[in-house]
Amino acid sequence: MRNILLILLFILFFHDFLKESLEDFKHVEMLRVITDYDDSLEALLRRKGVKFEEVVAAQIFHETGMLKSDVYLNGNNMFGMKQSKKRHWAIGTYAGHAKYRNVSDSLYDYIEYQNTYIPRYEQRHGVKIHTNEDYINFLMRQNYAEDRKYDLKLKVWLERMEEVRRVEKRNHENRNQQHFLKN
Repeated sequence: MRNILLILLFILFFHDFLKESLEDFKHVEMLRVITDYDDSLEALLRRKGVKFEEVVAAQIFHETGMLKSDVYLNGNNMFGMKQSKKRHWAIGTYAGHAKYRNVSDSLYDYIEYQNTYIPRYEQRHGVKIHTNEDYINFLMRQNYAEDRKYDLKLKVWLERMEEVRRVEKRNHENRNQQHFLKN
């Protein structure tokens, strides 16, 4: 987890240097952050037992404003979670949201949220959550976010993440082809 945070901090500082030379920097920055962290972030989430890690990665990017939000930077809150009386990972509140000792505690709180509310939802509604779409619908029905367009915003993030995967795959194939042609 520390390695990921160090890499994230490096990118956040490094992007100022790149900003001057790129025309549409906000889009490029977003693609770069997703490219650099998407696979490793999803792998980390999967290892920690997070369900629907692609959606959860999209939530992290959205909720933290690409790791720049005040609630994330000062409250270690990756998910915009409110403090819960039932879950005990938060150490207080910051700007109306749960404040955590570190980002790991924020992740563990989210995992506990999933482990508590997904089974209840499935039992109450007689359904199983199998897909990212199902999970996004679950979040909306649980009123996870105050934003009524939260589902649409997560879908945009998922599309962006998929776009980055396609670009990276194409770049990787081009590099392999160039290497093959040189030899």
